[in-house]
This record gives sequence, structure tokens and C-alpha cells, in this order.
Amino acid sequence: MPLGRGLGLFLLLAAVLPAQQYPFVEVAHSPRNIEHILQDRQGRLWIGTHDDVLCFDGERFFSLREFGLPPLLNASLAEDQDGGILSATGRGIFRFFQGHLEHMLPDVPVSEVIGTAPGVLLASAGGDEPSLYRIRRVYGEWRADKLTSWKSGTGFTRDHTGALLTVCPGGWCEVSARVVLNGGSSPDDRVFHPSSLDFVRVLRDRFGCLWFRSQEAASYQCPGDLRPVSLPASIAGRNVWGSETETEDGAILFASAGSVAVGRPGSFQVVTPSKGLPPEAVTCAVRARDGTIWVGSIGGLYQFPYPFRLTHWKSRLGLFWSFAKTASAVFAGTGAGVARLSEDGEWKVLPGSRDFGSVSSLLPDARGGLWAAVSRDAVIRLRPDGTIGSRTSPGYGGQADALARTADGSIWLAGSEIYQVLQKGRGLALIPANPPGESPSDAVIASERGGGMWVCFAGNLIHWEGGRWQTVARGGLPQPGRCRSLAVVEGGDIWAGYNDEVALIHWNGQGTGAVREFPSGGDTGNAKSLAFGSDPRGWLWRGSEDGVYVADQDQARRGVWLHLNEMDGLADLDINHRSLFCDPDGSVWWAAAASIFHFVPPADLIHPAAPPGVFLSAFSVNGGPPQLAESSPAIPGRSKLIAHLGSLLFAGRNALRVRYRLLPEQTDWRESASLNLDLGSLWWGTHTLEVQSRFSTGQWSPTWSRVLVVTRPWWFSWPAIFAFVAIGCGGGVWGAKWRRKRKIRAQTHLPDLAGWRIAALTTESQLAGTTLDGRFQVLGLVARGGFATVVKGHDLHTGQPCAVKIFRRELLDSNGSPTDSSRRSRHSNRSTILPSSLSMAMALHPAEFPTW
Repeated sequence: MPLGRGLGLFLLLAAVLPAQQYPFVEVAHSPRNIEHILQDRQGRLWIGTHDDVLCFDGERFFSLREFGLPPLLNASLAEDQDGGILSATGRGIFRFFQGHLEHMLPDVPVSEVIGTAPGVLLASAGGDEPSLYRIRRVYGEWRADKLTSWKSGTGFTRDHTGALLTVCPGGWCEVSARVVLNGGSSPDDRVFHPSSLDFVRVLRDRFGCLWFRSQEAASYQCPGDLRPVSLPASIAGRNVWGSETETEDGAILFASAGSVAVGRPGSFQVVTPSKGLPPEAVTCAVRARDGTIWVGSIGGLYQFPYPFRLTHWKSRLGLFWSFAKTASAVFAGTGAGVARLSEDGEWKVLPGSRDFGSVSSLLPDARGGLWAAVSRDAVIRLRPDGTIGSRTSPGYGGQADALARTADGSIWLAGSEIYQVLQKGRGLALIPANPPGESPSDAVIASERGGGMWVCFAGNLIHWEGGRWQTVARGGLPQPGRCRSLAVVEGGDIWAGYNDEVALIHWNGQGTGAVREFPSGGDTGNAKSLAFGSDPRGWLWRGSEDGVYVADQDQARRGVWLHLNEMDGLADLDINHRSLFCDPDGSVWWAAAASIFHFVPPADLIHPAAPPGVFLSAFSVNGGPPQLAESSPAIPGRSKLIAHLGSLLFAGRNALRVRYRLLPEQTDWRESASLNLDLGSLWWGTHTLEVQSRFSTGQWSPTWSRVLVVTRPWWFSWPAIFAFVAIGCGGGVWGAKWRRKRKIRAQTHLPDLAGWRIAALTTESQLAGTTLDGRFQVLGLVARGGFATVVKGHDLHTGQPCAVKIFRRELLDSNGSPTDSSRRSRHSNRSTILPSSLSMAMALHPAEFPTW
């Protein structure tokens, strides 16, 4: 953060906290009234509230209400040997397994349940005088047997040998792993240990220590202890559920209403609301496999990242700009003077520095004192007790910005120029010592372990050693903006931070150095480097506007940095200008806005011992809401599918990478920084999703896979296929019959009914076979019209065929002859038209006309 923003932000400081705070990050959308937390073998968190059970995959919550769980109070949560999630309630046991909810011991109040063997459960049920039930899966059904000979209390636990421990009247009982596996039920199968303690849970850790937890206190007894040792209430206070768990590293974790404690006998670390614990009553806690502690409370779910390793303060002294460490204490340059970190965890301004103003840089003195650069004003030397030993004249500070020390003990100042700070009597003097031909302003200086000093300004990098300057890079560094920070590491590498890029300069001690630039983006992250540092391990630390980045030298050369931000518990992200300090003890200090941070990084921060755990959590189909993967055994064909992966890795989550492939169609791996995998639209059939995970550029994890069954569309299902076949066969048979019928019809000759129809319609048809006028024999009807009827005839006189036209009476004139309009010619057998006088003889129909 630029110095010019200090005054404005000083007026906006948050409430002051009296001591260091531990970060607790509230999980968005978490349920309230949490009473139990369980991490299953996949890595998911299961959360029991006063009326629900939910699954948390690191990003989303899934309620078992969707699977039929009634709103009941959960007495306990457990995971059985087959991976089922068990919820003990006032109406029996509910078991969630592979997307199905099962109900056992209905209407029986169950206080505790535990899986003892595959398909075998033990439950404590029955109210004030609980009895033990053994529940077994027989031929796919759960059967419960009440073990009347064994009265049981609550608080089932299993030790590292597999033995079952539970509270019994007057003490506690132990059942060996062999008996547990064989399903023993006799009182002779247990070992009774009398005790006068009042407790609701007993736990035996991997070191053989016994831990007794009541609702108000706790005690322990390790091998060699003659009697139990009580723990103070600050470590194990009130908790109605008797919460105590053993973590993977053998520590014991206690959750109390007003504290969370973790440790071993004689060495516990405790966090209370005064040190950052949420003020709501804490009910439970669990330590995940990455070391993160998850805390359940009445107000919701909280994440405690890097437990007891990351602390922060909210400043009441203005902004912090620099840090230094002497043999006695840690000091900070603030907007109100030089502050010292007291033993009670508060930053207190040294009385002699209250009038300094903003201290931009600190440097420890070889005699236990401090050198301080008061921004734009002076250089001051403080004695070990904080009083002023010497200083430059007021207003003669060379616009003091940064201090450095070379191997010969010389003190250097970067300000309006490069100065050497010398003791002159009781005062200090600034002697200009600029490189030849240069007058650097706004320069950054850094000393190297070998004794030299580096100066970065205006695209140039210059080295001082042995009383002379040597230009390593001139104009070859990033030009936009000024040089903001420097870090010098072993092997001749110098890292310089600019507004938009990080520059690596490799110098072999002669000539100019080779410059390599890293812009923002990818695994480099935000390249604007406001602060740089190198710790004793050789790790590089740099601060930017969005948090802190860390890498070893090999990773940094490849542009791969681990990004720490709000998910890692950083309350403020915008790092103050050059405020990063790498402590000789391996820890790191920095300031961001009005917050001060101290981080003790774990040894495996950037190189974890094992790849991160990732699991298949849910599916989204056609843009719908995510559904638990167990509840999606079959996927509709041609649906757009997104596979949601889950992970409880929150320490360095920004470095989590996955790669996946979908067999058989996709054989090449696809790498992704997102845990939401777009699988596209899948054809029906069986597919196999394979996934691997890693941390940054580390080794890939072993492959885990999930078979995806994509159902055929309804028209390609067996019933539909049988229906289609039946319809096709029926249609074929009907078509064959129809075609055969048409063929038979086509081959059948129907009688000529024309003559019959005409005969039915005309009376002239009755003349067939008669002879008209003794000459014309009628053979048959030819046609019937509106004027007359024409019949086919035979002329008996000539022996030739002829046509006879018979007119209707209304078409004859008064003489009985046809009118001119009705005369027609005689037709031969060739239908030749002849004059009417020559064509034919005409006669009248005997029924209608007189003989003509």
C-alpha cells in the first residue's frame, strides 16, 4: 500500500483488539444450531443440527431432508464400517448410505450408535436406564437384538486396537476388538474398570492415555499416573455433549462453550473469544486431515485455518510499515512511532518515539538498539531502552524511506538520494553516496548476506561491494512504474517487484545480469509486488494487493507461487509498502491496511507430504441444482452434465489442481483449477470418470474413478423397443393381407352391368328381339338421349345392319313425322352420317306412338 494512503486509512481503523487474534472464517450459508461434526472417510463433513443432518463438501451444503429425514433432534453422529452415516435420534436410528435413507429401531430413543464391524452396529437406547442393542444386517434387512444382560451408558469410542470403550454404571467398560468383531453379548465379554469420576465419555489415545469427559470438565490418566489429572476449565469447560476427539497427530481436541483447546498433557493451546473465537456458544469441533479445525456453534460453522500458526492484530497505532527483531523483542515502525510487542501480546509505542511520526523503516542495532527512518524527515538511533541516542537534524532526513546495512557495519539510507549514515559526535550525518552519474530517487535498497548492497531504481539495478558501484542492469528492467521491492537470495539471483511485473535478475558477479520478467496471470498471480523477502529456508515471500505469495526458488523461476488470501484467514489483503519481514526464526511478519500478521508456516506448506484429497460430491444435470452423487445412480441420456468435486483442503486451497478424463471417449487428461467439471452431453451407455489431484506442481495422486451410467432415451428402452417391434410386425401382417386382398380383387372379372342399368332406366330396352314394320329387327340398345332412343338393328330386306331411331311423341309434328330439328341421319356400322331420307326407316314406339 502506498505511503500516501496512510492518513486516510488511519481515520478508518476498525475497533482495537487488546491482543493477537486467531483467524476464524465463517462459512457462508452454513446452518445454525450445530451440535455435532463428523468427517467421513471420503473427506466430507457431516453436520448434525437440532433438527437436521447436512453434508458439506467444502463449498455446498446438502440436507438429508431431501431424502426423507424427519425434523428430529440428533443425539450423535457416526460412520459405520461400510461408510454409512448414522444419526441417533429420539425416534430410532437413521442411516444414509448410497443415496438411500434407512430407519432402524423406530420410535426407540437412541442416544449413541457406533459401527463395530461390517453390517454390525451397537446402539445405546432406552432413556434413563439405557440398554444395549446389537443391530445386524441379515439378507438385506436390519435386525435388532436387545442385549438384556448388559446395561450400557453413553459415549461409545473405539481405540487404535479396535476395542470398544463405553461408560458403564460405576465406571467404564471395555470390549476387545476380537469380541467386537465376533459379536459378543455376554457380560463376561467385557472388562469393567471402576471409577469414582463423573463422566459421559471415555477415550483412549494412541499413547495409552485415558481421557474422561464430563459436561463440565475433563481429566486424563496416562501410563504411570497414579490417579486422573484434572484439566483447568480454560482447557475443557462446559459442553453438554462431552466433546473430545483425538486428531491424526495424536493431539486431543476439546470444544467448550467458551474455548477450543488442542494439545497433549502439559502442553495445550487455547483460543477464547478474546483471541478471536466466535462469541456464539461453541458446541463441537473436528480437526480435518489438512490440519484445519472446523468449529460448530450455535451461530454456524467456522474454519480455523493454520491453527495457532497465523495471528493478527488490528492496529490502533496507525499503519505499520516495517518490522525488526532484536535479541529481546520484535519492533514495528508505525504511523505513531516505534512499537514494541509486549509479552501480553500488545503493541506498545516506545515513549521516546511518540513524536516521530510515521516510521517507514527499522534496522536492528548490533548493540540491541534500533535505527529508524522517520518518513520524509530524519534518521534516528534508539538505545535498547527506547530512548533516543542520536539523530539527524530535524528536517534533514533526506526524505528517509528505507535503511540497509552492509557487511562492514555501514548504515545506508535510500531517500531523495543514496546516503551513507555516519555518526558525527552526538548526531547523525547523511553523506551522499550515489552511483557515478546517477541521482536515484525513490530507490529501493537491500543488503545481501555476502556483505554487498543492491539498489533498484528507474529500470536500473546497481550493486555496491568493496567500496565501488557496478551496474548490473541499465534500462533493462520493467519500465512502467518504479521499483517497489527487492529480495536477494543465494546463488546470484535478485528479485525485483514492479507495478505490473516481477523481474528475476541472475548475475554471476561480472558484467550485466540476465533479466527475466513474469507478468501477472496464471500461477504467478498478481505480479504487483509491494514487498519482497527471503526466509532462512530460501523461500521467497512477496506481498501484493490481493494477499501474500510464497514459493521456493525453483518454483519462483517457473512462475509458480502459492497464493494466501482470505480463504487462508487473512482479514486484510492489500500489503503495505515494503512491510514484509522474514524473521530469522523462520516466521514471517507483514502489515496489510490496518492489520498486522505473524505467520509460522508449516514445513510442508509449499511441498505437502501427500496430494490433496478430492472426492466426487455432486452432479448438476441440464443446469439444475447440484444433487449428491449418491442420489444420482443413473443420468438421463444426452443431458448436459457437470460433476462437482469436493475437497476439505483449505490450507493453500489456491494451489489445488485436478485433472480428469472420461473413458472411453476421452483418453487424454484435462487439467483444471476448478472443481466443477463440465463433462458436456453424454451418449447413453457406461462411462468412467477418472480424477487425479495435486498441490501446485507436485505429484499427482493415485487415480480414483466413478462409473457413470447414462440411461437410454425412452424410445430406446426395452419396453419401447418391444412395442416398436410389435407395432412393426402387426403393421407388416396387416399390409400383407391388404395387398393380397387387392391382388384378388384385381384378378376378379365383374359382370358388365351397363345393359342392365340402361334396361332398368328405359322401356325401349324391351324391344330387343322384335321386328319393326316387318323389316327392322331390333338387336339392342345403343344410346338414349333427350329426343329419342337409338337401337341397333338388322334390315331384313337388304340383310345389312342398321340403326333405328325411335322418337318420343312430343318430338313429332302434327302429321306424325319428326320435326326438322329432330331428324337424324342413319348410321352404318362405321357411324357414317347419311341424309335422313336415305338413312333408315323410322317407326314409332308401340307403347307411345302410332305405327308410322
